[in-house]
Amino acid sequence: MNPLVKWSTLARRGIVGPAFAEGSLRQAGVYSRWGVGLSGQIRQAAARDPQRLAVVDDTGESLTYAALVARSDRCSKALARLGIGADSRVGVLARNGVGTVLALLGTSGLGGELVVLNTGISSSQLGYLAAGMPLNLLIHDDEFAPAVAAIGDICPTISLSALAEAAAAEGRRPLDQPPAYSGRMTLLTSGTSGVPRGVRRSSSGLVENFAAFLDRVDLRVADTVLVSVPLYHMWGMSALGMTFGVRGTLVLQRRFEAPAAIEAMRTHRVGAHFAVPAMLQRLLDLTTDAPRLPDLRVVASSGSRCPAGMVTDFMGAYGDVLHNIYGTTETGIVTIATATDLRRAPECAGSPPAGIKLALLDDDLHPVADGTVGRVFVGNPMARAGYTDGTAGQVHRGLRFTGDLGHLRDGLLFVDGREDELVICGGESIYPVELERALGHHPDVREVAAIGVPDREFGQRLVAVVVARDGATINAAALTAYARREVSRHGVPRDIVVVDSLPRNEVGKVAIEALRLVVAGGS
Repeated sequence: MNPLVKWSTLARRGIVGPAFAEGSLRQAGVYSRWGVGLSGQIRQAAARDPQRLAVVDDTGESLTYAALVARSDRCSKALARLGIGADSRVGVLARNGVGTVLALLGTSGLGGELVVLNTGISSSQLGYLAAGMPLNLLIHDDEFAPAVAAIGDICPTISLSALAEAAAAEGRRPLDQPPAYSGRMTLLTSGTSGVPRGVRRSSSGLVENFAAFLDRVDLRVADTVLVSVPLYHMWGMSALGMTFGVRGTLVLQRRFEAPAAIEAMRTHRVGAHFAVPAMLQRLLDLTTDAPRLPDLRVVASSGSRCPAGMVTDFMGAYGDVLHNIYGTTETGIVTIATATDLRRAPECAGSPPAGIKLALLDDDLHPVADGTVGRVFVGNPMARAGYTDGTAGQVHRGLRFTGDLGHLRDGLLFVDGREDELVICGGESIYPVELERALGHHPDVREVAAIGVPDREFGQRLVAVVVARDGATINAAALTAYARREVSRHGVPRDIVVVDSLPRNEVGKVAIEALRLVVAGGS
């Protein structure tokens, strides 16, 4: 990103102020010493607005920025007594809450590498990751004590409550030395179609990515932000960093429940909500009447594709507040669709914001024409150090392959699905998302997912798994006839399986392997 564009965007949003202002001078001093890792972010916010509320959770615990810095420093000192330092790797297995934030900040303050673990992880996967990384310490919620106990003595462990007690016993003297490393973190991919892989990140490019987001999304200084996405997810961790970046108030809930989320937005006068599409659908299902949320200006959705029908319904209920952010754990932000974009094309993923490059290439790495499906490559200033298994992924002329297929139309990107989900039926290439988009517009269909399954005659065939809207009944023959009118001949599903709900992981993505089991049992 052009430095002038970056700093002008940050100034326009009020993130940085005039150089002569006292608060700005303090902020600049912290930035120069502590950088833009998590510890640096909260210190910059505390330098400008020490008494502003930084974080509150659904237990009622809350901390100002000054208190958050003090508590996280004590947590760092407690971790140091356990042998954690700049060369350590610390796993965090916990739900959203103030204690989780302190564990993340405490590790960051020492320069240790954070490994943020999916709370849906199995004991066997946990043991594999703890040994394979390897972890020097595993911090966990009390809720996950049985899963942690099941991995034996692979690595030392401590509960959040025990860490809080140890931190409370530490003196109040703040950390006086910035960490040797800033912002090192490992996040796991969603693992919807297999075993999750770790993606290592540093703080490089964070400011540019932050500015790119603010270029399109009206997140403001001192905003109150409800983050419903789990913090172990790339989108949740991004939301945490962006909230601290705007010196906002982070509102956390241990689990997402639509009624509690609405109540939190009312109580805290939330200006921005970070969520995934499945959560937005639950908000829509909660009531047919639009809730009165006059402070809500931004709903930022990411993590999976937004169905077109849901996009239209959501903006009809909540107004033009929705933003669809397309990105991956590996690449960070790729494109952003504003409410204006979504009004034009509800199924789009938007266009790349300032500083991000996008290219759609064929198998020979040549650009494809508009309207032609190609492989999605992105150039994002956020750096990653590769997967923890040693693989790197495909890079071409500085652009990284996302693993997705897509096409451009009128300057907007449309994501057609994962490359490894392409279905070959009778020699024809079929993109399951084409069928999903078509059936998603049927008045009786609430949700739909399509996958390819083996077929003796055609190699593969397409199966649609659908959830009916409340009060509707799915007629498979009528829905198949509808599909024939909307998609190509090879894109018509051979089977339609009706279910009460689609199998999803904890961040709302359809779990492909679980979906295959549903199809095997229902087709």
